[in-house]
Amino acid sequence: MGRLFIQYYDKTTAHRCTTCGTHITAKQLVNWIGVMGQRQPAKNYGDCINVDFSSDFEQTLSSGTYTLRSVYCRVCRNYLGWKYVASGTGDPGNKEKEGTYMLLDDNLEPIEV
Repeated sequence: MGRLFIQYYDKTTAHRCTTCGTHITAKQLVNWIGVMGQRQPAKNYGDCINVDFSSDFEQTLSSGTYTLRSVYCRVCRNYLGWKYVASGTGDPGNKEKEGTYMLLDDNLEPIEV
């Protein structure tokens, strides 16, 4: 087993894992603010670093059916949210979600400088 390759954002913009402090995304990458599941506050981000994924799974959400992957912190394996892999049924405008990340607010925190 080798060493983990960890990337970093500028500390003034980074959001990190609440469990281990690893940089995950940056505030300028927020696409929109919403909720996941049972009204859990979340944000949609355009990109993430230092994450691993589960296998693909199908999920029906309020806006349609999607192929998703669960997203985990690469260091501590904390569940962070999901990645939109593909959109199925529903609004054709949902194609813009493909490749983005929906991450729970409770599992990320901004770095205070």
